[in-house]
Amino acid sequence: MTPLKSCNFMFSCLCSIIREQIGHGIYVHIYHRRG
Repeated sequence: MTPLKSCNFMFSCLCSIIREQIGHGIYVHIYHRRG
């Protein structure tokens, strides 16, 4: 595994985690707005 590939893998993992967090935050925000 080249360093670049490893870095890319870490980056995509981080991106998916961040996207999940943001998605969850938006969901909670909308849910509380309606509730």
